[in-house]
Amino acid sequence: MATNLETRLEREGNVCHIYKPEGTYTVVYGVHIWQTPPEQIPKTDGLFLELVSKNADQLNRLMFCQKSIPYEKVIEHAEQNRIPIYFPDVGFSHPELRRVLSRFSDTFYAGVGGIFALASYAAYHSGAYTTSLCAAMAGGMFLFPYIVDLAGLASILTGRAVEEDIVLQKSSRRLFPWRDILIKFSRDALIAYKQEWLMNQQGPSHYTTIIGRGHVGIEDMLLQSLEDTLKVLREIKPLIRWMLVPETVYKIPMVNYTGNEWQHTQTYEVPELKELVTK
Repeated sequence: MATNLETRLEREGNVCHIYKPEGTYTVVYGVHIWQTPPEQIPKTDGLFLELVSKNADQLNRLMFCQKSIPYEKVIEHAEQNRIPIYFPDVGFSHPELRRVLSRFSDTFYAGVGGIFALASYAAYHSGAYTTSLCAAMAGGMFLFPYIVDLAGLASILTGRAVEEDIVLQKSSRRLFPWRDILIKFSRDALIAYKQEWLMNQQGPSHYTTIIGRGHVGIEDMLLQSLEDTLKVLREIKPLIRWMLVPETVYKIPMVNYTGNEWQHTQTYEVPELKELVTK
């Protein structure tokens, strides 16, 4: 898949590499209950870790990651190779509300899919076969994300986001791009934007993101231009301002392993993202 002659994507199982004029982005998809194998991390100029947090203390964030199953060996790898770590993820202003809305979304799609399935069954037994087929197709469309989740058991059991699972996740996201707008869509767009903005600031680099298997939308965001991603973010600006902690939207904290300890060395601020939450 490519958006122009200079941009291309290559996939190796649960790892994808996106090559663009400004540099290379590697995304390593994982499962939150399994460790991410360090051997999947290429030689890189920076690690970007998925971590929802309102905590302003970046060393506390790092300590949480060190105790977190997916990142335990990743942090050790970063220490050994002196790789800086960035925290591009966001914090939610109303975490309880986020969970409620997420459950409502799941219930809504499952409910609508179930209604279509019942309608298909009733139509079939009344002899309205065309209506039954249409209702079955509509029901299948609404239930598709749950079929994808069941298919993802292979990833959960093996501990790796297998390639087939990633492809199904991408299909589900494209079918219902707004279904996970709170949990994944907005975060994928923000993480991708921060990475590309930072690479434009620092010059040609190779960044690696460690993220959950459900965040396949980050690929599409990285494949398109920085301007197109910003356009997407502006379209959901009211939601971003309502649901996310403002500082986490536009800041990119960085920690470095210097000597024998990690230190919070810098926090970047992205002007365009700051405008989203302050103007």
